[in-house]
Amino acid sequence: MTTSKPTDIREFWVGISDTNVAHIHPTMKYASDYHVIEYRAVEQLKAENEKLRMQLSACSCVALANTTESAILTREMHPDYMCAAVADVCNAVDREMKLREQVNNYEQALKFECGDRCAEQNPCNAREALKKWGAV
Repeated sequence: MTTSKPTDIREFWVGISDTNVAHIHPTMKYASDYHVIEYRAVEQLKAENEKLRMQLSACSCVALANTTESAILTREMHPDYMCAAVADVCNAVDREMKLREQVNNYEQALKFECGDRCAEQNPCNAREALKKWGAV
């Protein structure tokens, strides 16, 4: 075995001959057994890390899609990336779009009702609301 610090688990186990390693792990008899299990564990952790990274990316993409068309497109994804967090973001975006639609409907109703036809000196709740929203 070399004296330099190994940079990779595979490099570490290459330096160990197939000697008894029961003192390291009771279910292992030889160093090569431990190497195989450690390498698999590292690969599994890498795959899990990649999956979580993609789920986070999916959350970001779905959060930015706040129109009907873009929401439909971004929700078409690999099933591995659909997780509880992505579903929560989808629901929040749906609520945002629904509220925006309600505000637009209310604004149109106020514009229809008032039409900015009231005299300036007369108090008009509809006109004041529209001015507050910047619609008039």
